[in-house]
Amino acid sequence: MNTSLCLENLKRVKKFLNSKKAQCGGRMIKFKDLGFNSFEEYLSFFCSTLMPSNKTYEYFVDWGKIRKDVKKYVNELLLLSSLTKIPPKEREEHLTKLLIKYPQTAKVIPMLIAERAQDNKIDIFDPELENFISYNFDPANLNPETANRIVEFCNKTGILSLFDEIKDLYDYLLGIEVGLDSNTRKNRSGKIFEKMCQEKIKRLINPYFM
Repeated sequence: MNTSLCLENLKRVKKFLNSKKAQCGGRMIKFKDLGFNSFEEYLSFFCSTLMPSNKTYEYFVDWGKIRKDVKKYVNELLLLSSLTKIPPKEREEHLTKLLIKYPQTAKVIPMLIAERAQDNKIDIFDPELENFISYNFDPANLNPETANRIVEFCNKTGILSLFDEIKDLYDYLLGIEVGLDSNTRKNRSGKIFEKMCQEKIKRLINPYFM
């Protein structure tokens, strides 16, 4: 284990245990009963057993969740992928028609820039107008006017030019979801550590219940 990390952990643990000492009326861990000559020796041993990481193979990506989330929009993604076959100058018109004919495709648009649109809306500050503009991606409210606004959004955020670079939106969105999933690693980390502790305890107590 990294020495500086161990020393830092040692300081933190000592501070924590000392605070518990005050809360428990001065009662400390009986380190001698545990086979240690001093409290410092006990703390040193404790830090030496700390794991440098709790990463397992399942820590990095929750593939099941990602595939499930992307498959929900497979039809919309296939429709939007048709933009890759359209000449750049005709894409705005094609996307407008696509949105009006298939309103459900609108809710996928924010996902293409890794944005979770709250209530299917995104508020953006426009420097030229010096004001906020609200874009609505709710399929239920889609009409020619909102479709044109969404196309404007796609143009200004670079989504339309994206179709020059990619051929399959499904694969593209799968990659985006992998990136977004990294934000949940902290929560996943706690569950993984809990599972690791459970497995360790099981291995320790199983011989006594055989």
